[in-house]
Amino acid sequence: MALTEKQIEELFRFCEKKFVRQYDLQLELVDHLAERIEEEMAADSKLSFEDALQKVYKGFGIFGFAHIVQDRSNMLYKRNKKLWWAQVKSFFVLPRILLTLSLGLVFYQAAGYMSGDVCGIVLYVAWLSGFIFQIRALRKFQKSMTKSLMLTQNLPGTTLITPFFIMQELFSDNTLSKYPLAFSILMVIGVIYHAAFIVVVKNVSDEARKLYPQAFKLASL
Repeated sequence: MALTEKQIEELFRFCEKKFVRQYDLQLELVDHLAERIEEEMAADSKLSFEDALQKVYKGFGIFGFAHIVQDRSNMLYKRNKKLWWAQVKSFFVLPRILLTLSLGLVFYQAAGYMSGDVCGIVLYVAWLSGFIFQIRALRKFQKSMTKSLMLTQNLPGTTLITPFFIMQELFSDNTLSKYPLAFSILMVIGVIYHAAFIVVVKNVSDEARKLYPQAFKLASL
């Protein structure tokens, strides 16, 4: 016995009440719940929809959907991190490695014309600008959405900010200009780090739009 549209809507509301707020995960859970409920009701014709739902839900254990949400979150974080690393690595193979080397050379030469304090300021401004671009890319993406998607959550974005400040401290006290290679490396790392993140956001956005068009506004921003 197939569930009615009203009962399917009730399953979506049930998932929402159980703290599953991501539309993509809701779709999977609703599909699974509906299939199991239909099996239970087919096996026992006297079993109501509500009783069948509670019986199926008990099968998820005392934590309900919590472990599913956490497992899926961890899986997608690892997946998105791999996508980010793939973009980072692409800057060190042909043809992008030519761009990477050219940037390194430009920053290396520029360090020779700047004092240590100026080099430090340039590093801070460059990295801060990168994070601003990251935030803008994310906000533009989020504004185009009408529903939350787990696919788009847990994007790697700030994993290098602490190492950056540690590296910056190592070259403080007006000595950074004496290490043009270190300056150029830090600048190139910043460019690659932020560029890879923005590319991942774009790719994940395109994937999400293709898989879950219902979660986006009709007019793309």
